[in-house]
Amino acid sequence: MTLRQRIKRTLTAFLALTLLLGAYGCNDIGYNQFTSDTDTLSEEETYMNQAETPSANTLFHILVLGQSLSMGYATESCLPAIDCENAYMFSRVRTQDFGYIFGITKEEYAADPDRWESEFYAELKPLRETGGDGSTELRWETASILEYETPCSGIILGLNNAYRAAGMEGTPYKTLISAPGIGGTPISAYTPGGSIFERARKDVENGKRLADEKGWDYAVLAIVWIQGENNYLTDMKEYRNSLLTVRQDYIDMIRQITGQFGEIPFISYQTMAHNNYIGHATQNPALAQMSAASEAQNHIYIGAPCYQFTMASDRVHLTNTASRDLGILLGHELYRVLQGDSRLFTPSQTIVNGNTATMSFDLDITLDADGVLSSHDLSVIRENSGFFCYDEEGNALSVTLTLDKSIRELTIEADGDIALIAYGFDPYAKENASYTYGGILRRADSVVGSTGKIGAYMPVQLLYQKITAEK
Repeated sequence: MTLRQRIKRTLTAFLALTLLLGAYGCNDIGYNQFTSDTDTLSEEETYMNQAETPSANTLFHILVLGQSLSMGYATESCLPAIDCENAYMFSRVRTQDFGYIFGITKEEYAADPDRWESEFYAELKPLRETGGDGSTELRWETASILEYETPCSGIILGLNNAYRAAGMEGTPYKTLISAPGIGGTPISAYTPGGSIFERARKDVENGKRLADEKGWDYAVLAIVWIQGENNYLTDMKEYRNSLLTVRQDYIDMIRQITGQFGEIPFISYQTMAHNNYIGHATQNPALAQMSAASEAQNHIYIGAPCYQFTMASDRVHLTNTASRDLGILLGHELYRVLQGDSRLFTPSQTIVNGNTATMSFDLDITLDADGVLSSHDLSVIRENSGFFCYDEEGNALSVTLTLDKSIRELTIEADGDIALIAYGFDPYAKENASYTYGGILRRADSVVGSTGKIGAYMPVQLLYQKITAEK
């Protein structure tokens, strides 16, 4: 296949996928894959049936679903416990591996499951991350011995800090957080009947039981999603459909147990495909997550892309501070969602005229190269700031960025006519080697992180494509 034929096939495939997958904002020059969701919640859609401020005697549960990043794999140690009153866990934050927790075999558990379930869910404990203190010999999951700081404490801390920034003393209700995931699992492992789904069910059942015993109201506040690395080669549309199905499966289960009828927000990070993780990868999960979040009726929200966080020594996972920071940004996004103030981080309009592209945003933005920490190749980010532009022949274009913060407008000037713009990844990468570069565009507002100020960067996305697919 000639280079020109490969270019033509690549562009045709990308256009077909984007037309297939999502909401388009259309102008007379080209297409912007996503439209910003600026809709506020109607009275019927009020989250958690909260027409008014929830009672201080309400226990709101956050379920954290995902692979190893949700479990704190390779974070090496736990940070000091957060100072958040009325934040709880069960015996531990991670609720899956009773072999590691109790030092029992699966056969011992099966002989008297009620005993071990009752012991694990005996009471609510103050939220405090732990790791490295279980049975290494009798663990059920091979990763358990290396799981430490999960994003859970960060989620609670971010939510609490967001309330404080709004002038309150902190989160005005009680919170419970649990992580029933398993590292290295594909999205198919999260379906009803599987161990993750059934453990999540027990988390909810026991959360409600413990709240009832204390005379508290109970509901699930949100589901946090940290999964995708095990589906790099899954078709984009297939992953997107699976994500929507998984979300609905868990919400149906939760409603059956709790009786709540309001929408339950589904807060997602964005998967990063790093070349050290696996020898073959695509942006399919990341783009599918973005596509699902672009439709308001899905109630899916992107809180933070992984490319902005520091990697652990294995160059695959996150450090303990990065894991907490991921949680902090997800917690702030949850707050915005609950206030009806969440907006998908994508241009509200993209207009291309020859070698110039103008992007408008409906939130304050800034350019910040210092916070891009896990890029596949930082040298490329220094050259194009994360904006991969191509002409109609598939030639890469050099770009210059100008940001007018006063009108929230970003201008790209290229050294040729622009036919395609991708952010955070190279759409002309070799097949099954599409790794995440990220970019330097982030929200202008900063929040308190584990070691300093942090801000949420723009998710990876296909921004503009002029060339149409041939029939």
